Formats: sequence, structure tokens, C-alpha cells
Amino acid sequence: HVTADGENISNIWVTAIDENLEWFSGALTDISGAYSICGIVAEKQNIPVKYKVYISSSKYPYIAYNQVKSFENALFIEAGQTGIDFQLQTGADISGVIMDNRGEELAGVKITASSVSNDSVGTATSDGYGNFTITNLPLSNDYILKAEAVDYPIGYYNNARTPVSATPVNIHKGNISDLVFILNKRGVIRGYVKLDDGIQSAGAGHWVNIWSQTTQISNNCVTDTQGMYEIIGLDENITDYVISVNDNNEYMPAYYNSNGTAYKSDDAEHVSPSETVFRNINLSTGYSISGKVTDKNANILPNILISAVSIDSEGWGYVLSKNKLTDGYNYKIDALPPGIYELCADADDYLKQCKTISLNSNNQNSIDFELSSNVRSISGNVYGLKSGQRIVLWAHSDSSDVIKNKTLIGNNSDIAYEIEGLPAVSDFIVELISSDVAYQVYNQEKNVNNAALIDLSTQNQTNIDFQVATANITLSGNITFDSDTHQDAWVNISDSQKNFIKGTYIRFKGVNPVEFQVTDLEKGKYIVSVWPSKSKPQYYQNAETIDEATLINATENSVNNIDFTIIEGAFINGYIYLPDGQPAKNIYIFVSNKTAHFWATTKTDTNGYYVVNGLNEDNDYIVEARRDRFPPLYYHEDGSVLALAQAKAVSVNTSNVNLTYYTHASVSGTVQNSNGYPLSGIRIIAESTGLKLLHACYTLNDGSYVMDGLPVDSDYLIKAIPSNRSVYQPQTVLDIIAPDNSVHFVLYEGHSVNGIVTSANEGKAINKTWVNLSSINNDIFKRVKTNIKGEYIFKGLPEGNDYAMYITPDETSDYASWHKNEITVTSDYIQNIELEYGLEITGQIVQTNDQSPIPNILVTAFSQDQDFISSGMSGINGAYSVTNLPYATDYVVTARPEDFAEQSFKNQVAGSIVNFSLDQGGIISGYVYTLNGSMKGASVNACTNMLQVCESSSSDEMGYYEISGLKQLWNGITVNDYVVTAYAIGYPDHSVGQKKVGDTVNFTLKSNELTGTISDSSGALLPQNGKTVWIKVYKNGSYLTKAKAQKDGTGQFTVKGLQADTAYQLKVKASGFGQKWVGTDGTGVDNVVDAGEFMAGDVISFRFATGVW
Repeated sequence: HVTADGENISNIWVTAIDENLEWFSGALTDISGAYSICGIVAEKQNIPVKYKVYISSSKYPYIAYNQVKSFENALFIEAGQTGIDFQLQTGADISGVIMDNRGEELAGVKITASSVSNDSVGTATSDGYGNFTITNLPLSNDYILKAEAVDYPIGYYNNARTPVSATPVNIHKGNISDLVFILNKRGVIRGYVKLDDGIQSAGAGHWVNIWSQTTQISNNCVTDTQGMYEIIGLDENITDYVISVNDNNEYMPAYYNSNGTAYKSDDAEHVSPSETVFRNINLSTGYSISGKVTDKNANILPNILISAVSIDSEGWGYVLSKNKLTDGYNYKIDALPPGIYELCADADDYLKQCKTISLNSNNQNSIDFELSSNVRSISGNVYGLKSGQRIVLWAHSDSSDVIKNKTLIGNNSDIAYEIEGLPAVSDFIVELISSDVAYQVYNQEKNVNNAALIDLSTQNQTNIDFQVATANITLSGNITFDSDTHQDAWVNISDSQKNFIKGTYIRFKGVNPVEFQVTDLEKGKYIVSVWPSKSKPQYYQNAETIDEATLINATENSVNNIDFTIIEGAFINGYIYLPDGQPAKNIYIFVSNKTAHFWATTKTDTNGYYVVNGLNEDNDYIVEARRDRFPPLYYHEDGSVLALAQAKAVSVNTSNVNLTYYTHASVSGTVQNSNGYPLSGIRIIAESTGLKLLHACYTLNDGSYVMDGLPVDSDYLIKAIPSNRSVYQPQTVLDIIAPDNSVHFVLYEGHSVNGIVTSANEGKAINKTWVNLSSINNDIFKRVKTNIKGEYIFKGLPEGNDYAMYITPDETSDYASWHKNEITVTSDYIQNIELEYGLEITGQIVQTNDQSPIPNILVTAFSQDQDFISSGMSGINGAYSVTNLPYATDYVVTARPEDFAEQSFKNQVAGSIVNFSLDQGGIISGYVYTLNGSMKGASVNACTNMLQVCESSSSDEMGYYEISGLKQLWNGITVNDYVVTAYAIGYPDHSVGQKKVGDTVNFTLKSNELTGTISDSSGALLPQNGKTVWIKVYKNGSYLTKAKAQKDGTGQFTVKGLQADTAYQLKVKASGFGQKWVGTDGTGVDNVVDAGEFMAGDVISFRFATGVW
């Protein structure tokens, strides 16, 4: 029997394996916890076969009979024995001690253990001796330990700065004890902020910022009552930290320089962290400019941004005007250094106005502004609008947040219009949206991507006219509902290119059918769909997706028999709650599934209740709650989660799919440039690795931001991401604990990449083409669209040597894709691009047995000569096309199905036709085990030399894998040369050959290891927190792998994944000792000819010949 806490445990796999590890079998426990392993071999040559029995489960610690935690200590039993019982442990503990790098125990430290694989979190607080215990954690092999302590940066076990570099703790085998968790302040920058005389302290409340161009990481802290600041957790190897104080309107921006405080960013000294050097900064008051801001009627204007920018220095200041006068002014900019300034008043609703002001020895008062309304406008005429027809003209721009609209009602005459109050930018688009006439965007386009840009940068634009085409086509039909539920429905009309044209609402009141009619359409082919509020949407004719829809042919006449039968479909319902258990009303619920690309929405009522109707009969729906100023919240049966990857799939017709919001906090601060000017429209992103959270907001006109809706946590990474149009570089602040109202950024200008995109043959500019730029090292991905002159520009780029650029034209384009890698940006960079005419590879995909077409098959085309890959998807008739290909003759064209065998054709020429005839694929399957039980996450490949292809899979929690889509026959011959190989970290690769489709291939992986210790010449073991020591492994002079010695005082090392019966040579590397081969007696030697040979299972006591720790 198998029990846990006195309860019988069902569905637990119990394994028996023979003493030679050659044969194994097992069984599942039943509802009473009982199991019987049958059919095992009792004797061989009249000698009883001995077995070890064990349980390896993802839910319980490993256990072997009789109640031991390792396979080696298990008892041997013989076939026929009964009463082989197991008592399972339900959870496991992690305990240890936390101390600083001087060996002092730390009390009151919060330690958190979190697992990504099972979404488990446990916490504990260290006692007065630094001891901690996190109890009853669900089993996992990937717990990341995090420590939070006052006066220390957040640390991760084992001596790691980030969760990614942390050492995972594995509790699959039970409790882990005696962990030593060390916190280190790491690099420190500290000093005092003083007043101009350098003697008097500036006191508390001054924010000190540091920033590194190399890392793109910022950090800040606030001075204490003595004016002291200290920023910890810095990288000791970084030498370009810039220290600044720029948070108080009373003082000029100040920068650290060892020769005296600088007041220009260019004069800032680049420094590295130091425990001994104090970096002091003196604050200095400057001059002020003040005045009043009014309109032409002498009305005081509030919230106008007044900025002062020095022409001959880096002086810069800003303020928002007030709604009343104080001493004759409603704006005042302080802390300006001497210089000549351009003083500007700027707001969306008024024309920008600027003055030149000189600040030399006195403040400047009574510098007043009288602003005029922003008179930029777009005007024109709408022709052909019939009486009663209603349209809305929408004007918007990518480079401005301003959106304006104008509603017009037709009267059988031409109608003049004007859209006023627009900012002076060069990329306005005007869309005509209506339920009465067809959609269009200026100038006579049906797709917004093809819109003509309207330039308001220098003047108003007139003659922006719209022609509503004479249209007499009507689409009509009847809609029948299969339930009595009263509901509304939207009838949507799109053209054959899937562009929205128009639509209409109908209302079902329980009487079938309901007629719909959409009039005034142009001649053409249309897609018609119905979107009910409480039933399943449908495309004509009885299709679930737009790609499956039947086109309505109205190229000659109206069509009046477009009938739908709407079925109610399935539902999902539940409640949304606030943290205190109260209902959360007016929360948007978004339900979607991947298999059918289906989605539906609704809103909670006053009781927090929601119901989503009209769903397909699927079992993989994701339920998402969307609340204003909060990140998305997803359903999981164990509690709401913030990561889509952790969401639990829900089947239809399920009730009580409930979500509960968490106690939330906010992070706020400001974003300025290096001269203290506020930066608006900067995207602020909060990331939490522990919560798998991504949330965002934007800065306001004064550079401030508030990010609400964050769970209270402590591993937030906050980023300031300027737009593609900005000259500023992105910046990151680490280890933010919410709530926090003081996360400030000081952004610095970056470099640019710009150029012109033209056609290679004619040299003409290529407009509206997306240009993409990325850098992995700088975590940069940007895309911009070329203008009418073919010009593009990327701004705000940090230095880097791994930039890549590429253009992938639209499928309808005549041009080929283009790319360039390994671009180095250390200054502004020009890259002009010439696009060649593109080619395509087309064909059809059918089944071999009946020649029927196969839709939804991914086809890839790869050219090594061009270093280029692209793809296409087969349609409902099996036809596919891979477009925009540069010319090459070495394309490998591959069909990559899920249920059929993969097929490839080599050395194909761009422009050719490549057809595929696919066979139904088969499988090879089996289990992957280790001596400790089933192996999850092992990679298993099946490769055939006959076909020159490989397919792969990975093992699940039971160790089971299944490789599908394998070809069974080739030219009528059975493919029987599959080589199946299992790969797992810490284990040698294991291969089995001469396999065919349908075979079962099981693996038992053995972790062949070399172990030992590292000592100096005196025999002292590698001390705790000592040097980093690497042990490198070679075979026949070729490097294979390496391992790192433990820094826990034992000096131990373990090299895993070695082959049995194989000789290896070892080399040991440590700072101050160099690299030494391991001699036959374990002593370090210089030459490989003197190195010893070692095999898996050996224990090596290595000792350096010279030098001590």
C-alpha cells in the first residue's frame, strides 16, 4: 500500500528494477492505495532475481523501499513478496543560515522560495542567528531562493544577482538543510550632497541618480538627514557610472567630478564603485524666469508647459503654469545657470510661442505669453453622400496623441467639412467610418496601411476630399436563432481582402427569422458574418473562421439570400471578486482559445457575475479579466495568476470560473533628460520574474508617471522605454519593491541609424515599408516605416556591435526581403538600402493515398547562400506560396506538418514550383528513466540516414515520450534505420539504432560521474566564498565539458554526463594559480603528457603544486 499522512494515495506509479538495472516493470496504485507489480522474472538459471522498488513522483519526495531516500540504500527484495508498503512525505522543507560576506549572521531577512514549474511560493524570516526554514513546499527541482534585507541588495542563492543566474534547489528527494545563503553589498557608490559652500549639508530628501552607458541600468536613492547617500548592489567591474542630483527646482542639475561639482552632463566624471572614496556633490542655486500666460482675451491659462532651454550651455528647466497669479506671475522656472535661453510656451490646444531670454546676473521677471489657439486644420469636401447617410471622419497621427473627428449627415449635396485643433505634425491620416457607406481612408484607399499622409507641419491642408462612390448593391438575408434568448447581433461586411466595409445591427426578440439588409455597397465580392451578443458568431456559409468563409459574389447584382442559422453555443460563467471579497463590477472578461483562434468578451454586472455565451465546443479556453490600470488577470483553479503561460485551460459549459484580485500597490516617479527637462510619452514597464508579470504606463507632460495595479512584491524591474521617435536611450532600474513613489529616471541621448530605401533597378524611393532593427545584447527591437521619400531613422540607440537590420516587404510587394547582421554602432550610422525584385516558390500539398489537398501546413524555404529563411501556409485547397524571396539556387523547401511525415526538397531555385505528397506519419515512443525514477524533460530524437531527416520530442512527468510524424516508407521500402537518442542534462547520451515506426524504445540513463576535491599546495581545501575554480574535462585531447567547484568550504566538485569505460583527462583553472592538468597522483602538472587518465566513478583529490588560497 501507498499512503501519505494516513490517507491512501491512488494513481502513484511504483517501479521495480532488477539488480543489474537491465529490466524493470511497475504498476499504478488503485483507489485504496494498493498496487501489484505482475509478470516480473522470479528466477534466472534457478537463482532468484533481486529487485529494488521505489516511487519517483512529481508530487512526493523520492522514496525507495524500505523508507529510504536514495536508490543506493534501498533493500533488495525477491518476486512474490508482499507488504512492500510506502509512507510518502507530502511536502519538503528548505532550511539553512543567511550571513553576509564577512560571515556575520543576518537576522530579520525575508527568504522566499519560488518554483516556476509548479507556481509554488514559500517564505520565512531568519532568526537572531540567521537561521531560516521554509516549510511544506510542494515538490519541485527548480526552487529559486531570494533574500531581502535592509542595507543589502536583493540576492539569490547561490551568490547570484538575478533569478536567471541563481542556483535552483531541488527538493524532489525530500528536505534540504544546511544551506549557506550569503548576501553581499557588492559595489558601492556613496557620498554627501552639500550646499554651494561645500560645508553645509543639503539635508534629507535629495534624489541621487547613477547611470551606466555600458549596462543601460540606472539606480537612485535619497539622502538622509546628514545629506549622505549610498547606492549598493553595483557591478564592481563597471567604470562609467555617472552620478547626478536633479530632483529639486531650487538647485541646478549637478554632476559628480573629483575636481569639483560639474553643472553640465558632458563634464560629469565616469567612476567605478568604491568602498573608500566618497563622491560628494555641491548644489548651487541659479537664476529664475517668471511671468504670466494668458489667451488673447487676457484669461489666465493653466497647465501650459513653459520650458527654458539654453542656447549656449546645458541649462534647462520647465514648469506648468498655474490657474492663478502669485506676485503677478503664474509660472516661474528656478535653478537656471547663466546663459541665453529659448523660452517656449507649448500646449496641444495652442500654437507654440518662443522668446529669447538672457540670464547673466539677474532674474528675469514679467516674461509674459499671449497664446493663440492652435489653428492647424484639415478641410475638404465629401461628395456623393445621400440624404440621411451618416459618416464620421477621424483624423489621427502616429507622432501625436491628438485624435479628432467630425460627424456629417448627408443631404444629397456636397458637404464641406473642417477638422480643427490639430497639432503641426506631418503624418496625419483621415479615415471615413460609417454604417451607411463603405469604409475608406484618404486618398481613396480601403486599407489604412495604404493611407496618404497629410502634412500639417507648416500649414493647414485643404482639398482633402472624399468621394462616396455611387453604389446600388444590397446584401440581405434572414437570420434564424435556435434559442429564445433575446439578443442583439452585428452583421459585418468585409471585402475579399478582409478590409471592413460597413455593417448593421439587428435585434432578436424571440421571433424568427430576423431580416437584415445592408445597402449602398459597390459592386464586388464580400465576406458576411454575424456577431450575436449571446450566441456563436458565424461566417457565411456556416464557417467558423474568415479563411473558411464563402465569398458573396456581388460583382453584377445585389444578393438577397444570404441566410444564417445561429446556434446558441456553449458558455463559461463565474464571478470576479476584489481582495476583500466584494464583487468587482464593470470588469471586462476576455475568453479565447488557441486551437480555433476564437474569442468572446463580456462585462461583469453589479454582483461581479459574468457569462460568456456562444462558445465553440472546446476545452482549452483561457479566461482573462481586464481592469483599468491593472495587468491582465488569468484564471487558474488554484488561484488567479498574472502570466498567460500559467493560466489553466477551461472547458465549455463550466460554471464558477472565478477570479479574485490581489492587494495592489503602485510605483511612481519621474523621467527627465540629463539637463532636468521632463520627458512625456515615455513608456514605463514593470517586470516581475517571480510573478511572470509585465505591466506598463506612460509619463505625463511633466515627466511624472504612476503605475497602479501592481501586486506587492520585491523583484520588480522598471524600464523607461522612449518611443522610436525619441533621441533618448532606454534605461532600467532593478530591485524595486512596490509600493515605491521614488523610481526616477535620467535619460541620456543615444546614437541614430538612418538611410533611404530604394529599388535596386530603378532607384525610386520605396514608401511605407517597415524597417526593423534589433540588438540582443542591448535588448533592443525597433521598427519604423519609411516616408514618402523612402527615408527612415532610428534614434536613441546605445552603443553595440551586434545590431541587425531587416526588411520583410508585404506579401503583395514586388520586392525581396533584405537583411544585414553584425552592425557596429558607436556613433550615428548611415545605412542606405536597395531592394531587389522578389521571387516566390509555390506549389500544392496533397495526401499520397487519395491526392486530397492538405490545408494549414507550414512550408519553409531556407537559403544558406543568402542566409535567409521565409515561410508560407497552405490554404484550404492545399496551395501555398512563399513570397519575397531573394534569388538563390540552394533553397531547401520543407513541409512541416504535425500529423504527417515531414518532407524536404533541396537545391530549389527561387521562382520554381515545388509540390508535396505527404504520407500519414507514424510514431516511435517509450519511457526515459534514471536510477531515481522517471525522467521529465529529456529530449529524444529519431533520425534516419535513409531520409536525412530528424524529429524530436521530450519526456513528460512519467518519463513518456512520443515522436510523431515519422515516415514509414520510402519508395515502397520500410524505413528501419531510425536511430533514437535520449539527451538529458547531467547524463551521457544514449542511442538505440535500427528502429522503425511503431517500435517502443525505453531508456534507463545512468549519471556517470567523476568527483573529487580541490586543495592548494598546503592541502587546504577551497575555502567558503573562495576563488572560482573550474574543472575542465578532455577526451583524447578534445574539450568536452566543465564543472565548478563548490564554494561551501568542502572544495568538492562533480562532473556529470560522462560515458562509462572511457578515459578522460582533467584540467583545473583558478585565478592566481593558472591552469594545471591533473597528474596521476592528483597533483597539478603543466604538460598534458604528464596528465593522468580517469574514468567515471573515480574520486580525485587534486592539489596545486604551488600557491595557497
